[in-house]
Amino acid sequence: WNFEALARVFPKARFIYTMRPLDEWEQSVTRHYQEKTPAILKQRLEKTPVLNKATGPSALTHDPLYHAMHHALYTGHDTWRDAYEAHDARVRSFFETAPERLLTLNAFEGEQDWTELCEFLGRKIPDAPYPHLSWKAREPANSPPALLNA
Repeated sequence: WNFEALARVFPKARFIYTMRPLDEWEQSVTRHYQEKTPAILKQRLEKTPVLNKATGPSALTHDPLYHAMHHALYTGHDTWRDAYEAHDARVRSFFETAPERLLTLNAFEGEQDWTELCEFLGRKIPDAPYPHLSWKAREPANSPPALLNA
């Protein structure tokens, strides 16, 4: 959510923008937050106190960064779809002048392999299967090799 600042601080950094079909994302985010709209999430966040030193299982939801991120990404929009489209437009606009720094990777369409990712990172294609993860099962089909140390 704060890619602009990171891009300025790290001018040689490359960014991987993972995407998924909008309808699937909308269903997923609705299930995740158990809220039909970002406005309802905003109401819930407004009732959740921001604490600098929260502990325990709910510490994350009380964290100032958690609140800032969710307000920046979601709560200013009428619908989840609006939030998605606004973020997408923001990413694309920001990298318009430096497209070589952004790889848009749609891991939900077609069969993925290492080629595009490794070319973008300037790394050799690993001698290992491309990792696929079942998000529902939360178990990797196979583990990814360490790309950054290749």
